[in-house]
Amino acid sequence: MNVLLLPHSLPVQLTMISKWQSLIVKLICCYHPTPSYTSHTLSHTKATSSHTHATAPHTPSSSSRTLTSSHSAFRSPIQSFNRSMTKLSRISSLWHYHSFHTHTASFADPTPFPTQPIPSYTSTTPLPASYTTVASVYVHWPYCRQRCSYCNFVKFVPHPGARWTLPHDVLEDAIVHEVKHSLQHSHITQVSSVFFGGGTPSLARPKMVEKVLRVLQSKGHLLEGAEVTLEVNPTSLETQTLREFKEAGINRVSIGVQSFDAAALKLLNRDHSVKEAKNCLQAAQSLFPGRISMDLMFGLPHHNTERWEREVQEAVALCCDHLSLYQLTVEKGTALYRQVMAGEVRLPEQDQMADLYAVAVQALKEVGLYRYEVSNFACSQSTESIHNKGYWQGQQYIGVGPGAHSRVVPQVWKSAEKSTKQRNAGLDGSIAKGISENDEIRSNTPSLHSSTNESAVNKSNDDMTCLAHVPGTEHRLEDSPCTSTMAHQVIREARVNAADPASWLQETLKKGNGIRKTEHQTRVVVASEYLASGLRTRKGVTAERWDVFLPYLSLGEVFVGELGWLEDAGLVHLSPERLRATEEGLALLDAILPHLYNILHDHLR
Repeated sequence: MNVLLLPHSLPVQLTMISKWQSLIVKLICCYHPTPSYTSHTLSHTKATSSHTHATAPHTPSSSSRTLTSSHSAFRSPIQSFNRSMTKLSRISSLWHYHSFHTHTASFADPTPFPTQPIPSYTSTTPLPASYTTVASVYVHWPYCRQRCSYCNFVKFVPHPGARWTLPHDVLEDAIVHEVKHSLQHSHITQVSSVFFGGGTPSLARPKMVEKVLRVLQSKGHLLEGAEVTLEVNPTSLETQTLREFKEAGINRVSIGVQSFDAAALKLLNRDHSVKEAKNCLQAAQSLFPGRISMDLMFGLPHHNTERWEREVQEAVALCCDHLSLYQLTVEKGTALYRQVMAGEVRLPEQDQMADLYAVAVQALKEVGLYRYEVSNFACSQSTESIHNKGYWQGQQYIGVGPGAHSRVVPQVWKSAEKSTKQRNAGLDGSIAKGISENDEIRSNTPSLHSSTNESAVNKSNDDMTCLAHVPGTEHRLEDSPCTSTMAHQVIREARVNAADPASWLQETLKKGNGIRKTEHQTRVVVASEYLASGLRTRKGVTAERWDVFLPYLSLGEVFVGELGWLEDAGLVHLSPERLRATEEGLALLDAILPHLYNILHDHLR
């Protein structure tokens, strides 16, 4: 079930963030050169999933614009915005972003990332335990029954004999093993939420959910009452398995209705009918009362404000707990893209899109659903998505499965030189048996390690001497030569799994996880991601969370007296507790963010 640009799960899939966010973070890195290993960050956009969130690999630049390091270029979005502020982007806040961008990548770039061994240095991670010990888990199921016309994420339609088609037992056991391995090699002791996304995870066996939760519970990681969400495609077949999924441990469902118009469903190549969607919602109400979310798309060819308002009202009548709204976007390589380019399909203009979004926001407000994030609406705090809020608040998350993304503070990084035997120690027998029985997977999967990669990592280790923690000493903030140096201290890893199920399985066999790419994130990069995602929410960017990432440079020090016309125009509000966008500002975030990043950049010069 994919809404917009990514599989409903940055996590994600963010994930994971918008095109503008990815661009701006990279621009900041251009202004503040850091060692080669942090020269850019993973895109949270439609990168291919090798991190699905979008899905043969989430490539860092598959959907990014060309970057330049000139200062004038960095300011140009603001200059353009000042020239035509009203018309520039009434709907820019939608960013064509789904919370699960953070989890997986798109299929835009089918080339897998080269494997990079884990560095052999010891990282200095002066982060509080309240941050390093808590995370969410995203599980990516890579298969769909068919591909939607707008979807460019890494998904696979299983076929007998196809190398990407893995037996259920093999895939499930490999996912479980990756969960174990990821937790063992982290500081995480508490899992606040679990999200099963894809792909179409409701096509998986409920047994998969049971296996994953059993592992988390056996290790004492899963918090009591933790939110456990399943993405559901509302076909009759999948509706029949909802009770089994509940018995396996699911306590919340996200249903990908997308539209209540039969013609729209046909255009989108969805495999359910309007009647099936309504029946699924009804069944879910009895099994998961107060724990249902519905995905709905706007910007379809037939949409005008009157028709769209009626559709929103119909949706609320069927599900009044939680609603996620996503703008239909056209991605290269999709069937919808070809139809639009051929003139067969015409979508609303941007001003019309803005009107549709505004109509929905008002209609939902009138029935008691408030906007707690740009695309998400809830009837009460208890129905807000805990999992999604973790992404927006910059929390750690572990992504497992083909194409999944992660943001994790690793344990002390050990030597990358480990024997295959050591890597495979503890592998479940069913995984080894499954891979050995599939000669095609072995023969067709290229070696993922190379001397080139080894030397590159060794080089980056040498470059990182200034950031490495010397065993037996304590790192003190006051010993740092300057704020800028501290800003480029590595504190977290951004990881991307191999997208192809066969390649991911081979990786898991070799080293316990399916990671194809690892990028080391500095304090300023992590804070920048948080600035972009936090501003999407009603809560905003809190001073408390900001201090976790930049403890020596408070939110107030950066922005007090610097917001100028943004405050004068009523677009943002800064208090001692937080920086947040106003209702008006939420509609202009893409234009506001470059200015905020520019302010942060000036403080780090």
